[in-house]
Amino acid sequence: MMSSERAGLFGDNGLEPKFDSHFRPLCEVLPDGELRALTVAIADHVEEIKQALRYNEFLDVTTAEKLASVLLQLLGEYFLFDDEEKRLVAGAARYFVHPLDADPDTGSVLGLDDDTAVLNYVLERIGRPELKVGV
Repeated sequence: MMSSERAGLFGDNGLEPKFDSHFRPLCEVLPDGELRALTVAIADHVEEIKQALRYNEFLDVTTAEKLASVLLQLLGEYFLFDDEEKRLVAGAARYFVHPLDADPDTGSVLGLDDDTAVLNYVLERIGRPELKVGV
C-alpha cells in the first residue's frame, strides 16, 4: 500500500500512538486463504485467554468473547467491505490475536483495553458503531 493510501486509511484516527504503532502495520487486505486461518486464530486466542485464568484470575474473558464475536461477524461480512474497510477489519482481527500488541492480553486485567480501543475505532470508521464493545 502506498503511503498516501495508508494516510487516508488512518487520517486523524484518535488511537493512542502506542496502539496505532502496533495496529497500522497489520492493516493489509487478507491474502487468499488467510480469512479462514484468522477466524481459527481468533477462537484459539479466546481459549488461550481462558487457559490463562489459571494464572491470572482477573483476566476479562467476557470482553475477550465479545471482541471475538464482533471480529468473527466482521470477517463473515469481509467480502462486502471496500478495500479500505477490509484493511481496517483485517488489522483489528490481526491485532486481537497478535501476541505482542501494545498491551498483551494475558498480561494484566487491562490487557484487552487496547484491543477494544482498536476494534471500536475500526467500527466507527466502517460505519458500524452499534457493534462497539464496552461502551
